[in-house]
Parts: sequence; C-alpha cells; structure tokens
Amino acid sequence: MMVGIYTRVSTRDKGQDILNQVNPIRDLCVQEDWKIWREYQDHDSGSRADRTQFQQMLRDGSEKNLIC
Repeated sequence: MMVGIYTRVSTRDKGQDILNQVNPIRDLCVQEDWKIWREYQDHDSGSRADRTQFQQMLRDGSEKNLIC
C-alpha cells in the first residue's frame, strides 16, 4: 500500500519538533509494510485550511489514489 504522511506544527507554539510526529508514523509504516510515497509538512496554524502541504496532499491523494 502506498501512503502519504502529513504532519503539522503550529507557528505559534515555538519549540515543537516535527520529528515527534513523523518518526512514530514512519515506524508504523514499516511495521505495516506500507510504502511511503511522499511526506507533507506544514508549519502553520491548524485553523487555516489553505495550508500549502495539506492542500497538496489532498490533490495528490485524489489523483493517485493514495491513503493519506
């Protein structure tokens, strides 16, 4: 199975590390034998739906039948 990984940290909460999210997700993908097609990362507030990588993930998922 091909998957896309999406992670986000807020620009307001300084000191957050995206690796705290992405590493456990990568580990799960290895455990489940899922192939990571692409990783998406945003550093924006979650209240904004126009986050660049979030929107790209949605486009890619609909075009390529990925699970994100």
